Amino acid sequence: MLAHAFTKSLRLLVPGIITLIAGILLQQQAAALPLHYKDIVTLLPYVLGVISLILAMSFNQGRLFLGSLNALCFYAAIQAELQTSLNLPANFVFFSLLCLLFPAQQALLSLYPERGFSPAGDPRAAIIIFSYLLLCGLKYTQSFAGWISTLPSSMVELAYDPLLLNQVSLAVFAATLLLNGYLLMRRQSLVDAAMLMMTLAAAVMLAFFAQPLVSALFACSALILLLFTTLFNSYSMAFIDELTGLPGRRALKTSLPASASITRWRWWMWTISKIQ
Repeated sequence: MLAHAFTKSLRLLVPGIITLIAGILLQQQAAALPLHYKDIVTLLPYVLGVISLILAMSFNQGRLFLGSLNALCFYAAIQAELQTSLNLPANFVFFSLLCLLFPAQQALLSLYPERGFSPAGDPRAAIIIFSYLLLCGLKYTQSFAGWISTLPSSMVELAYDPLLLNQVSLAVFAATLLLNGYLLMRRQSLVDAAMLMMTLAAAVMLAFFAQPLVSALFACSALILLLFTTLFNSYSMAFIDELTGLPGRRALKTSLPASASITRWRWWMWTISKIQ
């Protein structure tokens, strides 16, 4: 039973592994891109994020909506506040807190039950937005400049040089990945697989944060994965029976349109003959 759950979990992780590898390979070529292409890549996560939010709302996928919102806010915070050197005290404090905020949000998203999307508003979405706005607001008011001397040594010292994750951030990411993995094994859900790979992609991105376009490429990878998950879940709800896991009546009608038309024609002919 455990071996079967592990094997199925690995299969669910395949789309995320592919997008992560694609992000790594593309990042290695990012430095050679012309400037106008770099600008396009920088804007691409916003486009993918909006599309992902709209699709998640349309198909009533609450957790995928929140995951897309978390990824989009995370990327927007990086673009707004971390476009200068991390050697500046305020930037370093902001980066260190951002390394804690994203995995903490991911852990909460993994624990949230699926309740769909409410047009009247979701307090969980408000929590995500407010937390990033608060972090950016403190940075804007220059509050972080004096915090550098008050940070514990575990938030200042890097876990592994030259990776940019400090010891506390690495521990939080590791705990979140373990939680994601446990819930994936238990639920066998493509959404949980996407959450795990999002967390892993963010950890890799932050560890190699000094590389060109690394945040944009890994944000694109995460959002493409969420788009795939939304579309696949919508397909499954429409065509796959939840109890048996087999294709349902709609899948049969789609795959055999001619036979379905003939069957309906015969039924109408039989009905007319009875009336006569």
